[in-house]
Order: sequence, then structure tokens, then C-alpha cells
Amino acid sequence: MRNRLMGLISRVILVLLALAGIGLSQIAVRQKIAEVKPAPRAPDGKPDLSGVWGVVDRAPGIDTTAREESVYLEKMYGRLQNSPPSRTAWAQERFLYNDDPRKSKDGIDSDFGAREELNPMEHCVPYGPSLLIINNGAVAVGGYEIIQTPRRVLIIYEQDHNVRQIWMDGRGHPPKEELEPSWMGHSIGRWEGDTLVVDTVGLRNEPWLDGGGNVSSKQLQMEERYQRLDHDTLKVQLTLTDPIAFTKPWVRSTYRRLRNWDLAEDVRCYPGSEQLRNQEELFHNRTDK
Repeated sequence: MRNRLMGLISRVILVLLALAGIGLSQIAVRQKIAEVKPAPRAPDGKPDLSGVWGVVDRAPGIDTTAREESVYLEKMYGRLQNSPPSRTAWAQERFLYNDDPRKSKDGIDSDFGAREELNPMEHCVPYGPSLLIINNGAVAVGGYEIIQTPRRVLIIYEQDHNVRQIWMDGRGHPPKEELEPSWMGHSIGRWEGDTLVVDTVGLRNEPWLDGGGNVSSKQLQMEERYQRLDHDTLKVQLTLTDPIAFTKPWVRSTYRRLRNWDLAEDVRCYPGSEQLRNQEELFHNRTDK
């Protein structure tokens, strides 16, 4: 009887401790929420998107396995929903070709992602904006800096020092017959309330859209929606529309966090560089068993 009573008391104590832990966790989250500072405003009254924005869970002092920032942002603003693309037969054929065909030891398909030897990034092809906006954490290319003025918004990407100009002066895109495809395309922006909406056309289609081997045609149109949710948090929604590659628009979203670092001054790949030589040795001369 005494043993049963002690066991019952122990279980009650464990339950109370668990409940107390939940309560303390909720209090900690509320305290963090209370510390959130509002997004700053530019002199013209629009949200100021300026700053260096880095990927979530990749900051110094953050344990990436704990996903501290991700959990915090999901509690604050909800979990991001990212569905796979609805590819056309043309895009599906190319995606399957780019996909890594290796099998695991038990014969089941393994998620190795795309074949590195086919990846344009490994051959010094400049990154496209889709990859830089959404996947820069996965491919370790660092962050990007936004410089905002009423006439244009500049985005400087750490990788390859790519620079985008987003024109805010009311101009439209050049006529199709005059639009020469480029790595960053032609971008124009406008404000919808507190959201910066960017429309980009004229993109070259050599780069992959992501690190998984998804491709596009020269008919790709890209829309970005930037929202500075608070002082330290940026939400970016990317919609990719391409009638050759997708049966419907592909929507992707991500959070970015304000960082107090400066962009590195020499993160680039170029023919003859040590980086490219290492890549060629690793990806072209190896034998997979």
C-alpha cells in the first residue's frame, strides 16, 4: 500500500512538473514576443527594408539542430507552407534527369537531391535570383543586403556580388523585342500597403531555380512579396510563373532575420579559381560505389 501511495505521489509530481514546464515555456515565448520591436519606417512612410538579411538558424550562437529561430518565428507568425512544383512534362523530364539516381543500401530511393556534376552552380554559372532569395541558406551563399531609396531598391547578394536593381519610379518593363535576357532580369516594384511587390522578367534560364534541379524556360516571370514583420524579421514570398515549366504558379516562402554583419567581399566562383578546381576534382573525377 505504501509503495502504491509513493508511486501515485511520484506520478502527480511528474505531471505537475510537466505542467509547470509548459507554463514556463509559454511565459518565455510571451516575453520574447513582448521584446519584439516594430519595423522601422523610411522617410516617405513606407516600411524600411534596409539591412543585411541572413537565413534562419544560421546565426552565430544558434544551435541549428535546435532550430531556435524557426520555432520562435513559427510561434509568432505561423509555419510557412511550401508545396512542390506542378511541373509540365518538359520540366519533369529535365528534373528527373537532374535528380540523383543513387540508391540506399536497402534499395530504396534516397533523397540525395540533384546530381552535383550537372548543377550549373558547380560550373560557375551565376546564381539566379530564385536560388539566391529562397535557397541561399541551403547552398551556403550567405545573406543579402537591401538598400532602399524612393527611386529604386538595390539588393546586393553576397554570392558572386550579384546586384539587382528594382525600379520604383513607375517605369514598366521594356518591350519583349527589346528585352535582352540577363542573370538578374528586369525588375520593377510597387507598394501594396506595407508589402513591397516586385515583378521580374527577362531572366536567363541556365541557372536552376533551386538546389533540387528544378528548371525554367525563358518565359519565367517572378513575383516577390517582401514584408518586414518586425524590426528583425523579413518574410519573402516568391511566385514563379512559367507556362513551359509549370502547370500552375509555384509559390515558395521563407523568413529572413536581420544580422549585424557585413557582407564578405570576395565570395565568387570563376574559371581557374581554386574553388572551381576543387569542384571539378570532387564532382568530375570521383567514382561512386
